[in-house]
Amino acid sequence: MKTYAQLQEEYGGKYIAILEGGVIEWAKSFEELIRKIKKKKFDEKKLTFEYIEPKGAAVVY
Repeated sequence: MKTYAQLQEEYGGKYIAILEGGVIEWAKSFEELIRKIKKKKFDEKKLTFEYIEPKGAAVVY
C-alpha cells in the first residue's frame, strides 16, 4: 500500500477504491467511482472507498 503522501501525488482531490491494499479505480466524484466499479463488476462489499485530499490542503475536523 502506498503512503498517504504518495496517494496525494497521484490521486489528490479524487475518490479511490481499494481492494487488498491496492487502488483499483479512481474518479473525480463518488458517484462516478461507483459507476466504474459496477461496470467492472467488482464486489463492493470487499472494497474500501476513500477521498484523497489534494496535496497541500489544510483539513480541519
